[in-house]
Amino acid sequence: MSVLLELRGLTKTFHGRRSASGPGVAVRALGGIDLSVASGEHLSIVGGSGCGKTTLARAVLGLTKPDSGAILFRGNKVDGETARLRDFRRQARMVFQDPFASLDPRFSVRAILQEALCLETPMKAAAREEKMRTVLRSVELAEDILGRYPHEFSGGERQRISLARALMTDPALLILDEAVSSVDVLAQQKILNLLARLQARLPVTYIFISHNLRAVRKISRKIAVMSHGRIVEYGAVADIFERPAHRYTRQLLRAALEYRCEESQDIESSNGTWRDIGGGHWVLSEE
Repeated sequence: MSVLLELRGLTKTFHGRRSASGPGVAVRALGGIDLSVASGEHLSIVGGSGCGKTTLARAVLGLTKPDSGAILFRGNKVDGETARLRDFRRQARMVFQDPFASLDPRFSVRAILQEALCLETPMKAAAREEKMRTVLRSVELAEDILGRYPHEFSGGERQRISLARALMTDPALLILDEAVSSVDVLAQQKILNLLARLQARLPVTYIFISHNLRAVRKISRKIAVMSHGRIVEYGAVADIFERPAHRYTRQLLRAALEYRCEESQDIESSNGTWRDIGGGHWVLSEE
């Protein structure tokens, strides 16, 4: 598979405000992220709160400007150039954690979906209407909801509307930031199954950001584990869950899944470099 998205040395530090008591505290959110995502891949990014997952997602889409590094989409560098960034945002969309906060309560479903087409070539009214109805069917919502408003729907239905909005531009890349964490477990299951069905039919690549390791294990093919702004382990789902090599990965699995593994599985060295431990399973050696 060809590489769709490539990140090279992405960094971001947030600086607190200076006060009378002294300078603001600097927080490193991204400490040099290198990552490649293949077309059609389903990559999950996991890690504890504050590890940099959402900052990474926002940096990829240009919602947060990185301090340094490069973002390449289909081999072309994405930068501040308006035309290039607009084209990238047309092909890369995001579904946010809270569907009620991310949907304007003053907008009907029709207005929400139409707004997603603002970067597209103008469409005739009939074609636009058919596009909206087709997308609603694809996320398994009734076509007659176009005149209704976000407050009239359940959390799971609102998240499907958010997903429909993201799909309006036929994106090649979909970033899902905790997209199922705000709904109940049954709605989670339905949305995860829907995502799997959509990817089987559409040429779309997923980056799935989540705390829910059970969901990640069920639907993902590759996993990147983040800690303190760095990716510390990367590999196939089976490798990460069955043979975790980094101490932080094992702590994360143990806390989330009551995971048990032998301490002898530690892989450590003093140089803090990446090591391939077989089959594309990479681990960052601990300093």
